[in-house]
Amino acid sequence: MLLSEGAYTFTDNRPRFHRARVPTDADLSRLLDTLIHRITHTLIRSGALVQDPDQPWFDIEAGGALEQLAGAAVRYRIAVGPMAGRKTMTLHRPDAVSGENLSSKPLTATRDGFSLNAAVLCEPPQPDKLERLCRYVSRGPIALDRLTIDGDGLVVYELKRPFSNGTAHVLFAPLNFMARLAALIPRPRVHLARYHGLFTPNARRRHLMIRRHTPRGLRSSMTALVIAIMVGIARGAGTATASN
Repeated sequence: MLLSEGAYTFTDNRPRFHRARVPTDADLSRLLDTLIHRITHTLIRSGALVQDPDQPWFDIEAGGALEQLAGAAVRYRIAVGPMAGRKTMTLHRPDAVSGENLSSKPLTATRDGFSLNAAVLCEPPQPDKLERLCRYVSRGPIALDRLTIDGDGLVVYELKRPFSNGTAHVLFAPLNFMARLAALIPRPRVHLARYHGLFTPNARRRHLMIRRHTPRGLRSSMTALVIAIMVGIARGAGTATASN
C-alpha cells in the first residue's frame, strides 16, 4: 500500500499538508495487531477461516476450478495429479531457522506471519524513487531469476528470504506449477488498484490535489481546435440567420 505521510486540511479550497510524526515501535505494534484482528475477522465472517483454539484453518468451498486451485494454494497443497491433496514439497536450510522476530529493521513489526514496514518514505522532489516504489508494489508474483528446473524435471522456486522454519525452496511438478499460476489469475471484474480518501475518483476535493499537466504542443493544438469549432458554429449560426 502507498499511503500519504500525513493529512490535508482545506482553507478557501487551498490544501495544506500536515505531516504525521514518525511512528514508534509501539505504534507499529498496535497497528499490526489491528490489521491482524480485522483481516482474521473478515476471513472468519466470510467462512473462509475456521477459528480453532489450537490452530485456525482455512475452509474454502470447492466450487469452480479456480476456487479449487486457490484453496489448494493457500493450504500449501498439491492441486492436481496423482499426489493431489498432499503437502507441497519444500527444501529447508537448517542454518536459516530463526525465531519469531524475523527482522531487526527499523520501523518494522512482525507477528504470527504478518509483517508491517513503514521505513520507506518518498519526499516531493523524489519522483524517481516514487516510481521505483510503485513498480515494486505492483511487481509480478514470480521472479524468473529464482525459477529453475532440477535434474528430475521439477520446478524449483527459491524464496527471496527463507521462512522462519528454514524453508528456502518450493518444488512443483510442472502440471502443479501451472495450477499455482492459474490460481494467481485475477477474477473477472475485480479491481487490481484501489484508491482511498482524496485520491478516489469521486472525491469532492480530488481536483484540488491532482494536477493535470498538458504538453505545450498539445495545449496549443487543442486551443486551435476549440477556436476552429467556435468559428464554425458562429458561421453556421450566421448563415442560418441570413437564410431565415
